[in-house]
Amino acid sequence: MMFKGIDKGKRGFSLVELLVVMGLLVIVLAITTGNFITLVRALKGESKIAETEVEKIVGLEILRQDIENAGYGLPWNVDTGNWGGLTSYTEAETQTVCSTTDITSYDDAPNNAPRAIISGNNVCQDGSDYLVIKSTVVRNHEEAQKWTYIWNDGSSNQVNSWATGSDNIANTTGVMAINPKQNINDRVLVTYLQGGARTFYSQFSGVSAAYTLRPSEVYLLFGIGPDNTLRMPFNRADYFILKSNVPARCASGTGILEKATLSHSDGKLSDYSPLLDCVADFQVIYGVDITTPIADGIVDCYTNDLPVTGITDAQNTRDRIKEVRVYVLAHEGQMDRDYRFGNSTVRVGDSSGLPRCDISGVDNVLGRDFDLTGIPDWQNYRWKVYTLVVSLDNLRGR
Repeated sequence: MMFKGIDKGKRGFSLVELLVVMGLLVIVLAITTGNFITLVRALKGESKIAETEVEKIVGLEILRQDIENAGYGLPWNVDTGNWGGLTSYTEAETQTVCSTTDITSYDDAPNNAPRAIISGNNVCQDGSDYLVIKSTVVRNHEEAQKWTYIWNDGSSNQVNSWATGSDNIANTTGVMAINPKQNINDRVLVTYLQGGARTFYSQFSGVSAAYTLRPSEVYLLFGIGPDNTLRMPFNRADYFILKSNVPARCASGTGILEKATLSHSDGKLSDYSPLLDCVADFQVIYGVDITTPIADGIVDCYTNDLPVTGITDAQNTRDRIKEVRVYVLAHEGQMDRDYRFGNSTVRVGDSSGLPRCDISGVDNVLGRDFDLTGIPDWQNYRWKVYTLVVSLDNLRGR
């Protein structure tokens, strides 16, 4: 039997040729895989930066609106003659947040009219500030955003009803009444007797019976919330850096800038709302009018701490605070080993040379210089200072 010779034109690959091809394939895959990993890492970093930017826009807009509406609906006087006579007016209960701050430090109850805005300078962890805003609309509830009015037509009380049904206050909502006087210094909280005690609120369904108006008299009615019992004739929100439940992408040592509202049921902070993640510092600066004896409505200078300029009560808050500047130090996106942040110290505050009210103080910086070196791998984060400059629309002098 004869065997035909092998056809050289149809022979297979040799082992050497296969090894060469496989080697080239491995090299190509290694290059493309490396490029793919780099691309994925870059896309992930960019997506986190975009996420931060969206979060910043939403969170800081909430804060801006809250500051702008500080004082909305606040009464200045009480029809019993003084705040001490309003025995049902209470505020916060003892609660410690950001390690050292007791929220009762920012109470005005029971003997003083509520201040629209207050802050603690460098009182929280790592020297960040603590901010408190009081108004009827600062609460995260739709009933707290509503208002209406009641008047006497000469024969009986009449309660206004808006054309759009959703704008009307629900019957179970707790409301308080304000008697707007002609004198700008008088905005009187109306009280009435209930069960032998003087109180300042009623459920909306009962306002016509609760408040007795004289002919042609008008009361403004502000919704506070759906609570059965109200502690105070306003709502209150506190803002601070919270260092728990921080997202994994955030640098160690940073926290969440939180908004928390004071509960009318127990006087403790509740309804926590994160405004901005990965925050290292939070500073508040006030533009104040120190013209004497009568404020002229113009910002004369800026201060880190209101008591330095004598602003310690509701009257001076209305007359003297004309502008609030908020500075938030946070990082964009997540850690990037290929990125290097240049400066180890960042000014969280003014760097343009605004006039300082308390220039004789030891620290002449409006805000402060924040040292990043206490944060692990601080160089690998894109740090940024977000700035809000807000006028207080609801205070006198606008």
